[in-house]
Amino acid sequence: MGNWNIIVTAHEHHFAQACKFLEAFGQVAKTDFFNVLDDTGK
Repeated sequence: MGNWNIIVTAHEHHFAQACKFLEAFGQVAKTDFFNVLDDTGK
């Protein structure tokens, strides 16, 4: 899948669960910013 942008709001303590869910659409990685992910396909 190509590059994508998405805004997601996850409830407290569910950040890891949100990451796992998003991996179904492409690889994701943490960034230096709080609760911000990057699609690693860039």
